[in-house]
Amino acid sequence: MIAVVLFALVLTGALFLLLARFGGNPALTRDERDSRVRGDRRPRMAPAQLRALVLELLDRLGLAVVEEELRGEQRRLIAARRPVDAFATSRFVVFVDASPPGDVVDPPQIIELGEYVRAERAQIGLFITPYEIDRGGLAGLDAPIELIDGVRLRQIVAKALPERLVELDRYRGFDEEEPRVLRPEPA
Repeated sequence: MIAVVLFALVLTGALFLLLARFGGNPALTRDERDSRVRGDRRPRMAPAQLRALVLELLDRLGLAVVEEELRGEQRRLIAARRPVDAFATSRFVVFVDASPPGDVVDPPQIIELGEYVRAERAQIGLFITPYEIDRGGLAGLDAPIELIDGVRLRQIVAKALPERLVELDRYRGFDEEEPRVLRPEPA
């Protein structure tokens, strides 16, 4: 009996050592991927500039911000459509993240947006970031949300605010083409 327990402990220790050696660090891998695949040396857009762009975009789309909440560099905005009459007001929840860790928005933030949309009884939730959005694990999300990454935000700005497009191209994350499929480099 003791031999079985010792064997299990030795095998568990060996597995931990193998994982530590060959498992890799996801944060490092993401940073390495960003530097190798993109090679983008443009500066990040400052949170205040992204906020101003989003506010101008919402105004152009006929939405007025009625509440705003600040959490670090993230902004949570409650936007309401300008009413045609007194009873036809729709609410939208907008999350703006100017600097997600590793330039990728993780699924827990998207799930939080979905919960916020349900709590506010909003018509739709928008998550806006200049960078990538990890859509893995969101299949069961039942809240109406729209994910707007850098490529999609650039397309929306090109249609609604074409005069801001030149300014947008100075910053990292706003690429013209669809994001490339990430493949490991050959050794």
